[in-house]
Amino acid sequence: MQHPVYATLLSGIDGDIQLPLLLWMKEHLSVEGVDYIDHIAFPEIDQKIIAGDQMISDAISYSLNNHYSQTIAVAGHTVLDSKEDVLESAEQIKQRVIHAAKLLANACWQRPVLGIFVDQYSQVELIFDSEQV
Repeated sequence: MQHPVYATLLSGIDGDIQLPLLLWMKEHLSVEGVDYIDHIAFPEIDQKIIAGDQMISDAISYSLNNHYSQTIAVAGHTVLDSKEDVLESAEQIKQRVIHAAKLLANACWQRPVLGIFVDQYSQVELIFDSEQV
């Protein structure tokens, strides 16, 4: 029997981004045969990765070492329900996600790392791919 293939998704906790992210992951990683996604969600997860948060590192290590996750994705997003000007621009968030993804790509787990972004319309965009750098 073949073992299931996992990917790891790191995102914020906002409920309105969860489904678009999971659907995007399943669709775009189907070539790799991804069966399941370990979803690690924390507020401001990209900033926690950049700061070297141990809890995030432990969660990633668990997914990689116990489920042999094949790909890691870091997601950022705009505030989807905000009607007023957001303090941070989408471009600033994208740059932070790219920075976090690069940090993970240079870490000891040696797996493909993606940076993805959810806009205010729930559209998901690939903004970084460690295998194309």
